[in-house]
Amino acid sequence: MKIRSKKHLKFVSQHSCIVTGICGEGVQSHHLLRAGGHGIATKACDSKTIPLHYVIHDALHKNGNEIAFFANHGLDYETVKQIARDLSNRSPDKRIREINNLITKGE
Repeated sequence: MKIRSKKHLKFVSQHSCIVTGICGEGVQSHHLLRAGGHGIATKACDSKTIPLHYVIHDALHKNGNEIAFFANHGLDYETVKQIARDLSNRSPDKRIREINNLITKGE
């Protein structure tokens, strides 16, 4: 089940970029590509988003390999997924918190 939530995406983008630490203008919500629940030309559930500065976000999409990209920036992919889970647990959108709890129980 994919949930779309502008409220959650705004919440995520208000946090610091997990790569650069930049906060504020220019930070966007990035849907994890390798987190499951998506296919070609479709996004993952909004619960699987992390804050990235737009320059990093663009570079990631150009690179195409999320796991290698984050590893090159000193981040283990499990840590990245945990950041998305933590943000979803604190989301202002109850639906995101609920789907995150269901996903976490199924892991």
